[in-house]
Amino acid sequence: MIKKILIGIFVGVLVGLFFGEYVAFLSIIGDAFIGLMQMTVLPYIMISLMVNIGQLDISKSKKLIKAAAFIIVVSLFLGMFLVISLPTFFPERVSGSFFSTNLTAIHEPFDFVELYIPANPFKSLSDNVVPAVVLFSILIGMSLMAVQEKAGLIRGMEAFADALNKANKIIIQLTPIGIFSIVASTVGTVLISEIALLQIYLIAYTGAAVILSMVTIPMLISALTPFKYKEVLRVTGSTLLTIFATGKIIILLPQLIEDVNKLYDKHQLMDEDVEHSSKFLLPLVYPFPNLGTLMILIFVPFAAWFVGKPMDVEETGIFLGAGIMSSFVTPIVGIPFLLDILQIPIDIFQMFVISTVYTDRIRVVLGAVFLFGLSVLSIGYLKGILRVSTIKLLFCVGLTTGLLLSVFLPLRFFGGETIKGGEVGYKSFVSMDLLEQYDRVTERKYRRSPIGLGSYRSLSRIKKSGVIRVGYYADALPFAFRNTKGEIVGLDIEMAYALARELKVRLELIKVPRTNQARTLNEGVVDIIMSGTPIEMELLQELNFTTPYMSQTLALMVKDHLRNQYKSLDKIKAKKHINLGIFQTHVLGDNILKGFPNVTPYRLSSLRDFFTDEEDKYDALLYTAEAGSAWTLVYPQYSVVIPSEKFLKIPMAYPVAKANDSLLDYMNSWVLVKKEENFLNSYYGYWILGEGSVNKEPHWSVIRNVLHWVD
Repeated sequence: MIKKILIGIFVGVLVGLFFGEYVAFLSIIGDAFIGLMQMTVLPYIMISLMVNIGQLDISKSKKLIKAAAFIIVVSLFLGMFLVISLPTFFPERVSGSFFSTNLTAIHEPFDFVELYIPANPFKSLSDNVVPAVVLFSILIGMSLMAVQEKAGLIRGMEAFADALNKANKIIIQLTPIGIFSIVASTVGTVLISEIALLQIYLIAYTGAAVILSMVTIPMLISALTPFKYKEVLRVTGSTLLTIFATGKIIILLPQLIEDVNKLYDKHQLMDEDVEHSSKFLLPLVYPFPNLGTLMILIFVPFAAWFVGKPMDVEETGIFLGAGIMSSFVTPIVGIPFLLDILQIPIDIFQMFVISTVYTDRIRVVLGAVFLFGLSVLSIGYLKGILRVSTIKLLFCVGLTTGLLLSVFLPLRFFGGETIKGGEVGYKSFVSMDLLEQYDRVTERKYRRSPIGLGSYRSLSRIKKSGVIRVGYYADALPFAFRNTKGEIVGLDIEMAYALARELKVRLELIKVPRTNQARTLNEGVVDIIMSGTPIEMELLQELNFTTPYMSQTLALMVKDHLRNQYKSLDKIKAKKHINLGIFQTHVLGDNILKGFPNVTPYRLSSLRDFFTDEEDKYDALLYTAEAGSAWTLVYPQYSVVIPSEKFLKIPMAYPVAKANDSLLDYMNSWVLVKKEENFLNSYYGYWILGEGSVNKEPHWSVIRNVLHWVD
């Protein structure tokens, strides 16, 4: 079988590379194979646990569980130590990031009660909630231990468990076909450019997982039991290959149990205790954290490093506590939770999802080897065959340390080069083009109107002239800025183009000063300003604002190493003194400052005055999270911080001349229509969330890129 599995993997890789996305349909066959494997496994685990717990001697079961619990606890601490140690080998990196909705999202905590307490065990069974099914099975098994007339029931349940196991073995015969389909569809649909962003993480995780699963755990078994290193690998080889290809441990759990029994049988140590213990222990410990699940959490410190905000001591402590709890749930659930509490942009979770195509296979192999090793050592403790070979143990520790250093030291010194080319940062941001194609625009210089106040143009005059004059501010990232081609782009510039197109007029862009907006509009220098402008209450007597088209979140911008000092209002109040830069006038922000006597505000004429402050005159900047995130791409040594207790919103609108009612009425309706048409959502994702900075390339394949048989 192992040869057929290897052939299936090899042929699957070739087919995926040759046909690319054209073999994506094979994933249906792969999913069907996994579904068939899952069909019998959870019922098998449930029945097997009930039977084997019901038959176990209480004194022996306590001894077995005690050994398993000790191994799990030790592995948790050693695993977390390794997880927080590995990031020290990442190369130095400072990077900003686009705004993430994670910064302002309120997430519900995990319902661990629902996960582990089966209020309806049949629903838990149908929903594949393994921890709840295991707990239910344990309770029934423990109850069976106290039942006198249970022999007939036990025999019937054993027969049913054997039938499920045999059904599973029949399905196992389809493994080469299932593996071929999974590998071919995966290789054919993975984007190389997406994987390139993850090289540091993939190298670190692969190195650690392979060393632990193929070297450390087998050698540890060899150092503590009569079993040899090669025997461990030989007995588990076929099962591990299948687990690697399918990405599932649970469907191969019966095979892992058989592998444990085979190893003991080779040394004439097989008896009823071993058989019952393996069938009882593996399903019992499966829902608990294993090294595979634990090591995958390295993605969280990697994510912090990737966005240029490595975890400090306080955040590391939070990560340790929450990480151990999160290892009880699947990574696809636990990772977002950890990103949330550490305020790491949730958008990077998409990178994790992409990586799971590969890492899930490595993770489950490490998890399977860990479960196998735990069972072998726990049963060995029960049987009294554990013997410590000091030489083998020291060799295991030394070789593991040496191999880990051989992988991670090169990352530290040379890994910085591996992330170039795939990085989303300043260069990709300032290279962004408009989302849609528009007619050419005319740029004009700012000139005061010779006529003076009251020379604004009504909507009819704008349409008659065939031109709409739109004002924008310099450096209004990400609403209006000049890209590397010298073109003016941004969210509001995109909206200005769309407005001109729908009015069927030509667009003229005029850079206007941030001061004297009312005079600029009322004198008719521009018809409207579209440049990320908040509604300013003190200007309402001099000009009008349209219906808000979006809102931004009030935030602080601080240097990276100081961000934890501003994460809560209590921490801000505890600081002796804060020199706070304020750009533009935010009445809401001014009102907030009244509650902080330790804050001295400084009005800034330019944002760059804050970012280029070499004298450290300013401690923080009062700004918005959405716009501030774009500035961290330009100045990556700064971070956006939102005090956890407050999510205060500032409405954004377009100012027009005070008496220009016709244009105001039109713009109010136009903004509402754009919201309903989903225009704003697409522009928001493109410019604010940074979706426009990522280039999607066609999937590479031999038939497209080498033979050119398809476009």
